[in-house]
Amino acid sequence: MYGNPDNLVDQRFITNLINSKVYNYNIDLTSHKGYNIKNRKIEIPYTIIRALDERKIALSITIGGTRFTLNPMFLNTTEVKNIGKLSTNATVIINIQETPQNLPTLAHNQVYGTTPQYITMSINNNGAYTPLTYIGSDMDVSLKLKSRSLTIENNVGAYRIVNNNMWERVPSIYNSESGIHLVKTNRLGKYTTIANGVNQTNVTANNDTTLLTNVNNQIIFTDFTNINTQDAISVVQFNNIVAGIINNKKQITINGSLSDSDYDGLKKSGMLLTGSVVGREAGINTLVKLYETKTKAKFEPTSTLSTTPYKDIKNANKAYQQNLVKAGDIGFFGDDMNANPKGVLTINDALYMIDIILADCGY
Repeated sequence: MYGNPDNLVDQRFITNLINSKVYNYNIDLTSHKGYNIKNRKIEIPYTIIRALDERKIALSITIGGTRFTLNPMFLNTTEVKNIGKLSTNATVIINIQETPQNLPTLAHNQVYGTTPQYITMSINNNGAYTPLTYIGSDMDVSLKLKSRSLTIENNVGAYRIVNNNMWERVPSIYNSESGIHLVKTNRLGKYTTIANGVNQTNVTANNDTTLLTNVNNQIIFTDFTNINTQDAISVVQFNNIVAGIINNKKQITINGSLSDSDYDGLKKSGMLLTGSVVGREAGINTLVKLYETKTKAKFEPTSTLSTTPYKDIKNANKAYQQNLVKAGDIGFFGDDMNANPKGVLTINDALYMIDIILADCGY
């Protein structure tokens, strides 16, 4: 299967991994220079793969909430052996496409819990390309749910497409703390998670159905109609939602006036907002306070202002900076690369953060 490589660069690369005690080398292709990537291509010299095999080092590729971990000896297949002797210039090409075209239409009561990813692999041996359909050792496919509350009152599972254009459910192990479905498989193809049995009666076509559905499984917004989730959330709507969640309400009228007791309670707790639309830094600051109130614990972030990956938090009002750091560690910013403190808080972003609060406090 292999030739006789003699590549000092490859040897130094592997030596550095061993010296650093790295036994799972991860390549994060979620974004590049702040831009999300939809189509990824990795071309790796087979000499590197051989060295990883010999030293039992796994290769992982991360794309947002999905991680493909290729374990040692993943090229040990009949398909690869049938190629014959690989040249010293041979490479392994891995392509991963986000939300590939021509996916099957989901049923009206289904939503994607994880963005679909399509992984393919081929061998380039002196310009001759051989596509692979399976690998020699089980690949670990980690599929993180966009929202952990999807598991509440819904049947969520891991799915794949291999040969046909139909999603088939595959066995997975679910970790409720991380919100990750783990699939072990030797088949390449399309992978995702799907929530089944979702109630979408309160959702109109121009809304983000996933987020509205998740929140509506636990709270009904009685007058939340004819909206565009990309619009800024109004201060009136925001204050009513926060007050309703504090009071454990299952139905919330969001466009009315606050009661005197709700107004006083929000003002006393520092969660009352004023103005017309909600700014991100002020809104997120309040939602972090709401998170701590509902989980009944002060959230201790592992990041600091200097170490957080959301560098633009330094542009925020100093009174909000610490809670914005907490928001990043809680997961409020999802796959975004910036906190965008000086922007407005959209309905979509507010619901995303509220969804996390409801899931983590067991609302």
